[in-house]
Amino acid sequence: MNKWLPEQLKTIRNLEHIAALIMLHEEEVIELLLPTVLEYMLEVVQQIGDENCVKR
Repeated sequence: MNKWLPEQLKTIRNLEHIAALIMLHEEEVIELLLPTVLEYMLEVVQQIGDENCVKR
């Protein structure tokens, strides 16, 4: 198992909290920041899958 997995999972949880906070703002702020947070979250999740779920 990846020794960094717990830290990566904490990062995903923190990004989810950031996304929830962004959703409390005006539409302009949401449109500006939410896609960036979600895109980075996707990259982290894909990295976890690649490192822990794909047999090489």
